[in-house]
Amino acid sequence: MSSTRRRFFKELHHAYDQCAKLGLKLTVIDSREVNMLLGRSAGSQDWIGDFEAIYPDSDLEVIGTLAVRLALSAVARRVGAQAVVTGLNLEDVLAEYRCPKEIIDGCYPKLSLQNYADRYPSYMYWRAAAYHFAQQIGSAQTGMEFKLLDDFEILSKTSNRTAIYRPEIGFSIASEIKPEDLKQWQKFTSGDQRGKLQSIT
Repeated sequence: MSSTRRRFFKELHHAYDQCAKLGLKLTVIDSREVNMLLGRSAGSQDWIGDFEAIYPDSDLEVIGTLAVRLALSAVARRVGAQAVVTGLNLEDVLAEYRCPKEIIDGCYPKLSLQNYADRYPSYMYWRAAAYHFAQQIGSAQTGMEFKLLDDFEILSKTSNRTAIYRPEIGFSIASEIKPEDLKQWQKFTSGDQRGKLQSIT
């Protein structure tokens, strides 16, 4: 069994455990459906392996975040929900519903520590640098991260950028896409490169 598959089953067990404690029913979206939601051909089901092979300098969370949101939206449509709710990491937007990350991690310290240990390696330097900055700013001055978030929110209201749906990629983006980036994405979604790609072991 690959390390990716072992990690998946471990996280699935944690999800079942947490839902059971809260009295909730867990809906599982399998890899085949995620593959379809990403707009990929049925020829290759290994969307994680293909992504790592085609985007070797990107972090897996980049495609993982998109896959999660597409899956949540699909389930919401299926059950007639008006919206989906997701949690956000402090380092992603410098806030977790205005609750410091130390408190969030403290809720389930064992699972939190295991989560960090199980994470995929990070290859994107500036993404990692932003994480480091977000973790340090609150330590430098308590509450500064929330002041920064407030100012970012004010700035965002002055932006004239709007998301535009692009049918050739299957989702909305906030800026133009370079032809070479579009070609690379289409290579990922086609699944035709399976014989040339190196899968995860």
